[in-house]
Amino acid sequence: MKDDVVDTVFKGVTITAHGGDQDYHRFSLQLYDGDCDANGYITTGVVLNIDLFSVPNSAEEIFITDGIYNASPDYQMIENFEQFTFLAGDCFTVLGYPLYIGTYVQDLRSAAEDGFMRSGYANQGTIEIKREGENYYIKADLTMRNGVKLTGEYPMGEVLLLDDRPIEPAGPWNSTLTADKEMVFSSETYSYAHLYPGYRDPNWVTHSDVNEFEIIVNDHVTNESFQLNVLVPADVKSPEGTYTAA
Repeated sequence: MKDDVVDTVFKGVTITAHGGDQDYHRFSLQLYDGDCDANGYITTGVVLNIDLFSVPNSAEEIFITDGIYNASPDYQMIENFEQFTFLAGDCFTVLGYPLYIGTYVQDLRSAAEDGFMRSGYANQGTIEIKREGENYYIKADLTMRNGVKLTGEYPMGEVLLLDDRPIEPAGPWNSTLTADKEMVFSSETYSYAHLYPGYRDPNWVTHSDVNEFEIIVNDHVTNESFQLNVLVPADVKSPEGTYTAA
């Protein structure tokens, strides 16, 4: 994304509730100021995707609490998600494909001329939210990582509210692998490793004395892949070695 977006007025908003814990509830918002085609796809203007953390709701209610939401640290540096923050935007590569996280902008303003959608990742600024019943007012004043700015608002009005809070079923629902598996790879197999400083355990405690390697092995021919996450001392820069299960 290379050009500022100044004082835009968003036409529509979708809010999705993702649940959380006793400290926060997570919501994603999508705001757009352009037009949609006959299939409902946004084809012009800019799309603002927001990932924010609000006050926990009860099981019977879904709403974002009024307030000013400030940018969080980068994802790798967060020890705990906090209320009244939005997750800073970023993009990672997973299995060779881009994975957008946090708060980011998709810029379609010049797509008709050059065929490209440009992206901007917000890591500074504020988002103001007000609610009246089921209607919302949203104002954004954001700066992207490259210094490009976005300012705009959604006037108090209706939103599309979706409930995506998890319902955890009984049984071993998180794995469908029920027997031994021998991976099959071809000559087209490729792999890569990404180094993340520090490690955050399941209790969201950050350990700065170790680094985490994410190792991906993927084969587009056999359609098989696997991922390994291993820990090494903080001064080690290569994943080479023998590991045991934690």
